[in-house]
Amino acid sequence: MPYGAFGAIVEPMIYQLGETVYFWMSCTDPTTGAAANATGTPAFAVYRGGTSTPVETGTLSQQNSQTGWYLGSVTLDSDYAVDTVYEVRGSATVNAVSQAGPLLQFVVRAAPALSSQSQTIISDIAALPTAADNGAATWTSTTGAKIRKLLLNRYVRAGNVCTVYEDDSATTAFTQGYSVTSTGFDRSKSS
Repeated sequence: MPYGAFGAIVEPMIYQLGETVYFWMSCTDPTTGAAANATGTPAFAVYRGGTSTPVETGTLSQQNSQTGWYLGSVTLDSDYAVDTVYEVRGSATVNAVSQAGPLLQFVVRAAPALSSQSQTIISDIAALPTAADNGAATWTSTTGAKIRKLLLNRYVRAGNVCTVYEDDSATTAFTQGYSVTSTGFDRSKSS
C-alpha cells in the first residue's frame, strides 16, 4: 500500500473508478521524534488538484494497536473525475501539538472497457441456469461444465499441463495442454 509521513508525498499512484484507495499516516512525538499515538482521532481530506475544497473527508483508524500508525481509505465513486490528480492530506494532534501534511497523491483513470467478445462471454456465463443447491450452477453443455470447473474447482499446473478437478478435488475432470512459443502461448485442445 502506498503510504507517506507528514511532509513526504510518495510517487503519485494510478487508480481506476470504483477502486478503493488506502493510505497511511504516521504520528510522532514532537519532542522525541518517536512514534506516538494521536490525541483524539486523526482526520483526512481529499482535494482535487489545485482546489481548496475537499471532495471527501473522514477519519483514520489505528492499525493493530501499532503506536502512531493509522490507516484511511476512500472509494473512487462518482465524486471523483477521470484523468484528475488528487491529494490526501492528514491531520492529528500529538501531545498538544498539531501535525498536518500530505499523505498521498493519486490520479484517477477510467476502468478499461471490455471487448464485445468479453462482454458476450460474461453474458453467456451469467445467463446459464442455476440450481437451488447453494447457488451451484447446473450446466447443460460440456463446454459450460468445463468453464464452471475451471472457475470454481481446484486446478494444478505442472509442466505444460493444467489439470482441473471435479467437485471432490481429487478426481480429474479434464486436462489442458499448452506450450510457450516465441509469439506467446499455444494451447492444445481440451481432452
